[in-house]
Amino acid sequence: MSFTVAQQKKVMTQVAKLVSEQLSGKDFTQDELLTLIMESKMNWPKPKAKKDPTKPKQGLSAYIMFTSEIREETKKENPEMPMTELSKVMGAKWKALTADEKVPYVTKSDADKVRAKAEIATWEASKSDSSSDSDDGAGVEPKAKAKAKAKAKVKVKAEVKVKAEVKEGSPKKAKNSWQFYQQVKKAEDPDVDQKELRASWKTMDDKSEFEDMATADKERYDTELAEFEANN
Repeated sequence: MSFTVAQQKKVMTQVAKLVSEQLSGKDFTQDELLTLIMESKMNWPKPKAKKDPTKPKQGLSAYIMFTSEIREETKKENPEMPMTELSKVMGAKWKALTADEKVPYVTKSDADKVRAKAEIATWEASKSDSSSDSDDGAGVEPKAKAKAKAKAKVKVKAEVKVKAEVKEGSPKKAKNSWQFYQQVKKAEDPDVDQKELRASWKTMDDKSEFEDMATADKERYDTELAEFEANN
């Protein structure tokens, strides 16, 4: 497991704030700093799980089939428009379609979901067989035990989230990449299924567009928060 660039920046920002608050003007060793970090209630980001590149992709929704078809054309029609606004335009086009006009995309979606279900079932069966063969070997941990141990390691790193008191006039909290993804997709299709949305996010190979949005929003928040604290 590894942290994204945005998550690394979040950790570094928290460490810098901790040092400023607790160790400013003091001499300290690396061990003292590590002890302070471990004892603090830092909001550790959840590590990004490594994806299995062999896992088949989930089936696409009818709406995604439609937007994939019109995305380039919509970009040419609106060359200066940011992605969030383009998503709204495509969402409006989808809404304007009649039920009959949506049928081809629904048909394609149904076929793709059948394809995905069959491929994932085959993939899971092959992974299960492979795991069983490994578990039969001497000294190899059973799959369930290894999985439980991995979860326990992540749990040890987790910290209880402490909600900061919201002061009147304080800047709006920064959104993370998942929140930006939801915002864009719900602007495209207000009726999108939440489970389907989460599944497509988990299987997305390149999240850099939304991670960049989150990084920019975090910088906006840090700047506004510094100005707010300076004036209050």
